[in-house]
Formats: sequence, structure tokens, C-alpha cells
Amino acid sequence: MGGNYRLLVRSTDLRQRAASLRERVRRRVRPAPTMPTPAAVAAAIDLGPLSAPELTALHDVAALIAEICSAITCQPRSIALAADGSEEPSPAGRFAGWQMSVCTALLDRVVDRLEEVGAPAGRDGLEQQLVEVVESMPSRL
Repeated sequence: MGGNYRLLVRSTDLRQRAASLRERVRRRVRPAPTMPTPAAVAAAIDLGPLSAPELTALHDVAALIAEICSAITCQPRSIALAADGSEEPSPAGRFAGWQMSVCTALLDRVVDRLEEVGAPAGRDGLEQQLVEVVESMPSRL
């Protein structure tokens, strides 16, 4: 009978240890994940193999997304009240602002890349075409 008692004590001890471990894990403060900077995200997009029309299309899409994110940041769901009563961005507002920054950084890179594509070629009229393409891009910001 003594063997069964030891087994019962061991299983109870194991249950208590498991409960204690679960409680410690539950209490542990985990650091919040860090979001990459908008410039790092925009820099990770490879613009090298894209042609001028593809770059123009990418510019249009990034400008549209930036415009939508700008509109989202103005909505009530993107604004929270701070403890002192002032307004601050809510998590949704911070995300929309971050996404707008990504698109803005990408727009800058696309325009720079379009200028690079036209500069080394030196063909007749290519620079003028490049200027026309960049000027025809809608400025949505």
C-alpha cells in the first residue's frame, strides 16, 4: 500500500509544479513585436527589373493606397482619447499612418528609379519622355 501512496504524492506534486509553471508563464511579460520602419519596407522592394510603365503603375497604386490610409487616419476609429483628454492615434490609426509612410517612401523610390532609368541611356527624347511620365503621375498626397 505504501507504493500507491508514493505514486499519488508524486502525481500531486507534478500537478502542482505544472500549475506553478503555467502561472509563471502566464505572468511573464512578453515584449511587443516591433514593426519594421517604413523606409526599410520600401527599401526591400526590388525596383531594378521593373520597366518605366511598370514603375508608373506601381507609383499609381502606392499613391492610391497612401490616399486611402490618409482618409482612414481621419476617421473616428483611428482616433483615441488619451488620459488627459487629448486625441491620439488608436492602434488602427497608427497602422494606417505607418502604411501611409511606407507608400510615401516607396513613391520617392519609384520617382528616383524613373530618373535613373532615363539618365544613363542618353537616347534622344528619352529624358523628355521620362519628364512627361513623371509629370503625368497624379499627385494624390
